[in-house]
Amino acid sequence: MRLYPPEDWLAASIPRKFDSEFLSRAAHQLTPDTVRIFWHSKQFQDIATEVEPWYGTPYTCQKIDQALIEQWRSPEVDPRLHLPERNPFIPTDFSIVKDPDPEVQFPSILKKTDLCRLWYKLDSGFGFPKACIVLHFHCPESLYSPEASLLTRLFTELLKDYLDASAYDAVVAGLCYQIVDSSRGFWISVSGYNHELIRLITRIMEVVIDFTVDEDRFNVKKEVLLRSCLNVQFEQPQEQAHVNRVHLLQHRRWHVNDYIQVLPSLQPDDLRQMFPRILSRTFVECFVSGNISSEEAESFVDHVEAILTKGPTVRAKPLLSSQLVEHRIVRLADGADFNFPSVGLNPKDQNSALRFYLQFGQDETSMNVLIDLLVLTMNEGVFHQLRTVEQLGYFVFVTGTDDSGVRGLEFLIQSPSRIQSHWMPGSKPTWRCLQKLLRNCLKRTSKGMWTR
Repeated sequence: MRLYPPEDWLAASIPRKFDSEFLSRAAHQLTPDTVRIFWHSKQFQDIATEVEPWYGTPYTCQKIDQALIEQWRSPEVDPRLHLPERNPFIPTDFSIVKDPDPEVQFPSILKKTDLCRLWYKLDSGFGFPKACIVLHFHCPESLYSPEASLLTRLFTELLKDYLDASAYDAVVAGLCYQIVDSSRGFWISVSGYNHELIRLITRIMEVVIDFTVDEDRFNVKKEVLLRSCLNVQFEQPQEQAHVNRVHLLQHRRWHVNDYIQVLPSLQPDDLRQMFPRILSRTFVECFVSGNISSEEAESFVDHVEAILTKGPTVRAKPLLSSQLVEHRIVRLADGADFNFPSVGLNPKDQNSALRFYLQFGQDETSMNVLIDLLVLTMNEGVFHQLRTVEQLGYFVFVTGTDDSGVRGLEFLIQSPSRIQSHWMPGSKPTWRCLQKLLRNCLKRTSKGMWTR
């Protein structure tokens, strides 16, 4: 601020105009004779004999040896300093694929085989040279036990670890990729400029098929996964209640306690034996959207099938009819009340939580709209009744739920004090309280819009 006028304080270091002579003189000052080096290290504690007056930091000043300066004047070329290799993922073709049928609004099945189904939608609205490809691998072998589920998770984590170096050029070139385990197996997604997008996902598929287990990296990822499972006990009680609700309702859902119990015993050899089984029988749900022609999409899917069926350690086969992955939840009978109390996993957390779940029915458009509208209408009233009037807790809301295509409604309350017993499911006043709450919320917020 002492060097520049106030109007230039924010932009003082920004060049205002190009001055080639000034830049040339400045560049010629960058010589070994005029260099000043600041080196901060604890190894200089013994020789730092002076102390600066502001913070009392010890330091020392030494002249650079003249012989070293002479060596810097005529240095040898270090082979480690070189231009990077050409990035094969940098796009050069930005042409837009012409849509033969711009009236099509939704993805459609372009191809279906015993091993794969291709959903396709050409971009007809944005006109960008970008695309998205998603491969969802349905693998029944990855679900049959907690060990299998954990090994599939470790498999995807190691895949990402192996790809960090080889896919770095793709990320620099504007492409993105994800590899995530799922409740059906795992999925791979890539997005970005379409010109080299298929090259990237083909590279990922090659790493998948040639997968090997690095024991050191396996142990690192295993430790990270174990810590993640153990940290569930330190999550908010409302999150722990959500884990319990999902575990109670969903079909083939393993609890985090199961993972904690079996994870320490897993070894690299377990994953070596498990990997061929994961892809031994599979079905790939493929989605291609964006600036990619239908011919390119079909050719890509054919290539994926060829990779899966002709791999060195994996030769994938189609799923048997009995292996089709089922996504179901428990159907609650009309008028049924179920109560599942559980002690919080963190004894130091004084909060308690309640999740009050109402199940409506299977996915259906008109019902979905009514549920979303009901939630939107009730939000203010629920907050007023449960927090302001009844003062049940500081964390209160209502939300719609979707579990495997089954819609529902859920009230969530979290409080530093114990939830009162009359709000626990199964008690006689519960439904009366809920009916009163619904009436009050609708009366307060809907202004006569609702009649049911």
